[in-house]
Amino acid sequence: MAVSPADKPTFLDSTLATILIQDNDDATVSLNMATYTGTEGDPTFGDVCAVAVLSGAGGSFEADLVVTLGTSDGSAESASDFTLTTSMVTFGSGDSSGSSKCFAFNLIDDMILENDEVFGVEITGAGGASFGAPSTAVVTIEDNDAGEVMAVMTGLSIAEGSNDDFCIRLIGTTGSPNMLASNLTVTFSITNDNAVADDYTLTPAAATSVTILAGAIPSSDCVTVDAVDDLFVEGAERFTFTITSD
Repeated sequence: MAVSPADKPTFLDSTLATILIQDNDDATVSLNMATYTGTEGDPTFGDVCAVAVLSGAGGSFEADLVVTLGTSDGSAESASDFTLTTSMVTFGSGDSSGSSKCFAFNLIDDMILENDEVFGVEITGAGGASFGAPSTAVVTIEDNDAGEVMAVMTGLSIAEGSNDDFCIRLIGTTGSPNMLASNLTVTFSITNDNAVADDYTLTPAAATSVTILAGAIPSSDCVTVDAVDDLFVEGAERFTFTITSD
């Protein structure tokens, strides 16, 4: 059958069509752990990492994926106990699904004798990717300072009718701390050798502990021992102080 010119197709002005291929690969970003532990004085603590996973086949990134991290104060406070020195990481060409990128912290050495401290971290941005679990975590900073307590008395004997102070003294050792962050209670016990309870008194009465107040160290707290003048002719009497806990 012959085709007449009137039957020929007509070409419109636009002879090109743009086809959009929609990507079916989704990215999920999470932290590599829910808890971390670092040591005070580490200027490059880098255990906190972001992990990016692609859901589709292929498993590699072609466009950059930027992940940001934020912090929240706990007993550890930003600027005085830690700083976040690298808050942004980028997954890009050549990075495969499941790869990780790590943030960096300076865990500040503060020369304070204190308990271990904690602060929070969380993923705050993921360039359009979904947040996986965990996206928040807790970092513990272990204190690198240490101290020791010792018993101190002016003399090792007290005359009847006089008194002396029994003191417990805190000094800094490892890390040479020069401050105590919070009050420290130290307990002690008294063991009578040939002395009896009527031979002496304590002030405060019946004390079994002392409290070394927060502040500069070395520092001490004391109890006063009064030797009772009992008017008996007798030999020397003894009792012993022992530090039992700190």
